[in-house]
Amino acid sequence: WDTNGKLLADLKGHQNYVRSAAFSPDGQRIVTASDDRTAKVWDTNGKLLADLKGHQKEVNSAEFSPNGQRIVTAS
Repeated sequence: WDTNGKLLADLKGHQNYVRSAAFSPDGQRIVTASDDRTAKVWDTNGKLLADLKGHQKEVNSAEFSPNGQRIVTAS
């Protein structure tokens, strides 16, 4: 969304609730965490860039490192 309430992108792809979303430090990517046991990385147009799989339970949060080179997930 922009600050006026206009939808800019619809991030579709998770199969369950999304628990968190965060921008990369440069504002060019978004990481989301979901109850579908994945985290996903998107560009700001809504294109899926990476599907992070491996958790055995729901992913509660995901964040970029300060330099934007790594992502940490919590399940």
